[in-house]
Amino acid sequence: MRLPSSCLFIVFLLCAAFPAAALESAPAQAEFSSIRLVTGALHADGTLDAAVDVRLDKGWKTYWRSPGDAGFPMTVALEEGSVNVADPLIQWPFCTRFVEEWGLEVFGFKDKALIPVSLTIPDTKQDTKVNLRVSYAVCSDICINQDHHVTLDIPAGYAPSATHAKRVAKARDALPLANGTGGLKVEAVQVESEDAATGKGVLM
Repeated sequence: MRLPSSCLFIVFLLCAAFPAAALESAPAQAEFSSIRLVTGALHADGTLDAAVDVRLDKGWKTYWRSPGDAGFPMTVALEEGSVNVADPLIQWPFCTRFVEEWGLEVFGFKDKALIPVSLTIPDTKQDTKVNLRVSYAVCSDICINQDHHVTLDIPAGYAPSATHAKRVAKARDALPLANGTGGLKVEAVQVESEDAATGKGVLM
């Protein structure tokens, strides 16, 4: 059945008025990993909840903000050509501790990770272009440094896809609380080292 031209025109107007893009960048593919940038809620103050969606081949890992004895943490930075966007900031989720066969202790993620990133959109009534450089390490028996570039166009009047918004919100809800937020606060730290001669702890 063919729709009248007037109906098609109304459908076109509705699509133009509500840009419900499933906003995600094209995947940046490497030999053992891939990443893409996905977007969630846009808040009234111009903060856009986004995340780097990391997929890793079996047996490969990437690293947390404090990687331990090897590797380095993911970094994100805006590149030339970005428009109406600022302040990319990684917000680190809980990680896993790994003890390697050769005794190294590292902290990071295996298989996959959704790492929240907040972006600032100064004018939500204008189109936005995000050119983001994402650098990270992946390791198995060897370590490889990856340097990817992802691009995302965000239209004025942006509305997130329900799927991405739910995933990003879930990842953000699981972020560790800041010191003191949960009713406990670290007020003092004491570090001890074992004295080789006596075997007793010595304050450093």
